[in-house]
Amino acid sequence: MPGGWVLPCCQRCVGLYAGAAFAVALQILVRPRPTGRFLKCHGLFLAQMVPFGFHWVSQGAVLRTVTGYLFGYGLIAFLWLQARQVFGLSYSSRAGRLWRYYLTLGFGLMTVVALALWGGRFGALVLIAWVMIGALALAVLAGANLALGLGTLGRWLLRTGLGGLR
Repeated sequence: MPGGWVLPCCQRCVGLYAGAAFAVALQILVRPRPTGRFLKCHGLFLAQMVPFGFHWVSQGAVLRTVTGYLFGYGLIAFLWLQARQVFGLSYSSRAGRLWRYYLTLGFGLMTVVALALWGGRFGALVLIAWVMIGALALAVLAGANLALGLGTLGRWLLRTGLGGLR
């Protein structure tokens, strides 16, 4: 409750949606190439949710926000792999731009935590906006991936004759 304002979701979900909002912006602006190291790093962002999500590790509000934020980045990284085709976005041809991605990830994380702790009314409004943007981004990317998956399944069924339409 920054400044006494109740946020629309818990600390972890605020982090998750804010992280997703930042990650989508970076996917569009930086367009990082998903190298093996990039995918492993974002896979760890997803995997870290197991001990924290199941509360195997003692945690407070800040740690819940941080783990949610990193999880949001991981989700967007993997949802973006196929969905970028739907939006017609390619990867950056410039080498060495990945440092901007990780620098912004860290800056965004510090900003979200600072707004949650000391942002007052302004911080609450900014966090609410990021939550809405992140939730919308996740919904759009999940829908795009679902549509791609169903399209692939439909083509496979038609090709194999399992669709019953022959």
